[in-house]
Amino acid sequence: MKIISVKISNYRNLSGIEINFNSDSNYIIGENNLGKSNLLDILEIVLNGKKFDEDDYFNEQFNIEMVLKLKLEDYEKGYFGDNFSPDNSNEISLLYKQNINDSFPTVTCLDTDETIPIKSIKKIHYIRYSSTDSPMKELKISSPNTAGKVFSGISKIYFQDESNKNDFLNQETLAIFSDYVNDKLSCIKGFSQYGIKATVLQKQNDIISNLFYFSDEVRQLETTGSGIQYITMASLNVLSQIMTLFNKRTVNIKEHISYDKDGRKLLPIIVALDEPEVHLHPYLQRSLIKYYKSILDNKDEEFIRLLKECFDIDGLDGQLIIVTHSPDVLVDDYRNIIRFYRINEKTDVVSWDSSNVKFSSSVEKQLIMKFRDLREAFYAHCVILFEGETEYGCIPYFAEKLGISLDDNCICAIHGHGESNIQYLRQLLDYFKIPSVAIYDGDVKGDRVSGVNQEYYTNEPCLEVEIVKSLFKNGKVKLIKTISKEINSQVETVMDSNYVKKEFKKINRSLDGYKPKKLIEIDDSNAIDFCDFNSIWWMKTKGVLTGRLIGDLVPRDSIPKCYTDALYEAVEIANGNK
Repeated sequence: MKIISVKISNYRNLSGIEINFNSDSNYIIGENNLGKSNLLDILEIVLNGKKFDEDDYFNEQFNIEMVLKLKLEDYEKGYFGDNFSPDNSNEISLLYKQNINDSFPTVTCLDTDETIPIKSIKKIHYIRYSSTDSPMKELKISSPNTAGKVFSGISKIYFQDESNKNDFLNQETLAIFSDYVNDKLSCIKGFSQYGIKATVLQKQNDIISNLFYFSDEVRQLETTGSGIQYITMASLNVLSQIMTLFNKRTVNIKEHISYDKDGRKLLPIIVALDEPEVHLHPYLQRSLIKYYKSILDNKDEEFIRLLKECFDIDGLDGQLIIVTHSPDVLVDDYRNIIRFYRINEKTDVVSWDSSNVKFSSSVEKQLIMKFRDLREAFYAHCVILFEGETEYGCIPYFAEKLGISLDDNCICAIHGHGESNIQYLRQLLDYFKIPSVAIYDGDVKGDRVSGVNQEYYTNEPCLEVEIVKSLFKNGKVKLIKTISKEINSQVETVMDSNYVKKEFKKINRSLDGYKPKKLIEIDDSNAIDFCDFNSIWWMKTKGVLTGRLIGDLVPRDSIPKCYTDALYEAVEIANGNK
């Protein structure tokens, strides 16, 4: 059982939003205070069949409503009786609503208009973990919380076996010790007055919970580093909540188990993680998410063994929902993204819907391949895209010289790997409501006008040519020579026709009658040759390091206008002025 979509009305700041969910993993991103955790809250309320509080109502005059659309596997169709969508028997839409004056919420099947018992929706087991949980409380075996619950549960399973019920403590010695202690305590007013005594725990699983603690054989787990604590606690959390479900006397666990076509017993479960990256470095972040995905996809054999031995089930039917501020957590697929953003001082949400945007299979592959470079952009107020690595190296220096902080303005610079890719990347960013500005080489400009549709073009065929000519125009011949030598000190290299062929085509210069030259032999008396061959020299060493060198040494007055205009416009967009 998986969530397909939700539509929320009148709940806190999420009124009027609609979200599509991926059947496997969902990454909820966006700025602070937009309501991402509120989404986890309402899912927890609805999927646990709870009532809303007064503070949950955006407007007390109206109902809080959530339309929950679910996908059912064939073996799950009976979960809600005979109710399902007439168009697709593997789908059902449920309306969960409550008026502020109602004692309890109601659940209705929108497809049949029949009332659904609250207990039925609880079959979608929702488990939530938050990084704000305290390890000091959760990791002590002697506590009734996460670690203690798991340890006590495993102990209980052990003692259910009759062969394990032999006393493991010397009862006679324990009784003598107990009498000794209570004799001393009886001297204290209150103990004797009210008959209070030190009493031995009767349940053996409770006794051993107070005998053991988790450690790395040097330190107790709750005193280790936060990374170890949080990754351990996150893992224990899922198991402890499954254990709680199986131990509830009011729950007939057989009604919550599904049988797939192969006869495997599966427990439907939705795991929600609220900022799991906190306290974890990037490698542990990715490792934790990978672990959760593996247990929900039933690919972790050891966890499956644990489920079988403890609960007699063969695996989980799982869906993962993650609220995160870390690009390192995101998988390399934009189709798993749910983005919260602000528009007109209100929260809105956009999630992937393949029916609304179409890419060819080849373009889709390219976008997925380049998503790693794009992940940070999903947190930006504006994105600047450009064609090459040299530009990528220049941008931060250009911005600094213009008095612009990219980070302070939440502007992300992205290497688009060519003109055509930029177009597709901008289309993707536009779908997710992320504004962007693009800078292209002048050789692709055609009849397009720089500045229209947030697209800017160099006046010359490329960045290198434009900067060389700008420096030359400003009388900075010495600086051009300095940069050329810093880029490549082999200035006595003979540049034959093969060496310059590609770059000549870029700058639209003919090879007819060309005679091999050395860069060191070309002086500024011939402006055309000086600019062309220094430009070629720079183009031959395209890359981030070359870009950083150029960006560092080129003065503000020689920064190409298209870069200046693009950066200023990005700032205006990022601050909501355009």
